[in-house]
Amino acid sequence: MPATFHSPSQIAFSDQILEAAPCGILVYHANGRCLKANPAAAGMVGASVAQLLQQNFRAIDSWRKAGLDLLAEKTLATGELQQGEFNCATTFGLELWANCKFTRLCHDAQYFLVLFFEDCSAQRRAEAELQARREMLRHVINNLPAFVFVTDREHRYTLVNTAYCRYLGREAERILGPTHHDFYPRETADRFCQTNGEIMTKGITIIQNEAVGSRIMLSVKSPLHNSDGEVVGLCGVVSDITEERYQEEAKRQDQRLEAVAHLAGGLAHEFNNLLSGIQLNLELIRQDLPLPVDDDPVVESENLCLRAANLVRELLAYSHRSLIRPEILDLEELTATHLDAIRIMAGGKITVNLASQGDRFMVRADPALIAQAIMGLCRNACEAMPAGGRLTIYLSNHLGSSDLNHPATEVVRLSVTDTGKGMDESTRMRLFEPFFTTKGVGQGTGMSLASTRGIVQQHGGWMEVETHPQIGSTFSILLPALAP
Repeated sequence: MPATFHSPSQIAFSDQILEAAPCGILVYHANGRCLKANPAAAGMVGASVAQLLQQNFRAIDSWRKAGLDLLAEKTLATGELQQGEFNCATTFGLELWANCKFTRLCHDAQYFLVLFFEDCSAQRRAEAELQARREMLRHVINNLPAFVFVTDREHRYTLVNTAYCRYLGREAERILGPTHHDFYPRETADRFCQTNGEIMTKGITIIQNEAVGSRIMLSVKSPLHNSDGEVVGLCGVVSDITEERYQEEAKRQDQRLEAVAHLAGGLAHEFNNLLSGIQLNLELIRQDLPLPVDDDPVVESENLCLRAANLVRELLAYSHRSLIRPEILDLEELTATHLDAIRIMAGGKITVNLASQGDRFMVRADPALIAQAIMGLCRNACEAMPAGGRLTIYLSNHLGSSDLNHPATEVVRLSVTDTGKGMDESTRMRLFEPFFTTKGVGQGTGMSLASTRGIVQQHGGWMEVETHPQIGSTFSILLPALAP
């Protein structure tokens, strides 16, 4: 039933309401002329009240473009409330979204059209921005090569991306709602549900490799929280790393084969040299030729055999096949017993010092093999200082290592430091390769450091290297310390 004006006082009261109303209010005569406009309406459309009072809604072009004129005519004709949201450019240069409501009033047998409207442009802009962000997020998720999914507390899928749909071979509409048991074998689905349930219950994030059939998956799963902080589900990002694993394994296999080939080549070369020398000496003896006075072929053959035996010993150390006879050792005492031999090897141009920090350097190791490792490091240090310098052997015990690949356990560190020429990075990276050497032909087998590391690793330890070109190098042996 249409509203009706009753008395002048009521009209005056309605005018007061009109002025104070926060929403825009426009009153039109049935002929279209604007009779009343409140300040809120004027502000929203960018005009003054006086300008609005000069308008006829049937002549407003923006009304016609937005369809407002049709609602206005229908309201005047039927008296029924008409409403809707409209986007229009006002006559006064503003563009806005307006939530409009039309109603009809009757006074003195005449109809009047009243328009109530609110500017909802800010809300529309916020909704548009939110929708744009949602679309961007949807595109990002769907363009990820990884599988992305969200489940609720009952393990029902509530979101999946395109990659996951391709993996399952189904459209998203057929995935949303069902659980893991609808797409995976029972054993696999049970495992998923158990792990995901723990994640949601404990509120933790889990990163792990999972075997799914013949594939290897790297999964990152986290609990999904609502705005109140409650866990309402789980979000997972899963990558199929099967091919990467195969490629890594193939690369490792190639590296192993390359190392074996390098080792075999170096071994064949060294033994060929040794056997050639022995063969030549035997030929001299067989032909009963005059023997050199200062170079007895028999003695020379014995020396070559000793060199071959030493090479075999180094190969055994490198391959962790040396026979170990472990004893409880004090590394400081063991080093001190060989100090004179080290000084003789160093010669007069190199100063040799033994220092330590602490008073207990006990390990369980084979004294002969550890002495071989220490002497090998000292020999290399001396060879790095042909013009002389300083060689320092330093012992300390402490917890852990700078290498994160090794356990944080009590260790004894024996370091051999020289003031030689040091090494560049490319040389440092190849130090422990068998038969790698920077010495001239016939001056070394290139097995010293490789065999030293093999000995240390066979005792459960490891080695560390620090080197600076033109400053010097430090080679450290780290062995598990014996508990007091």
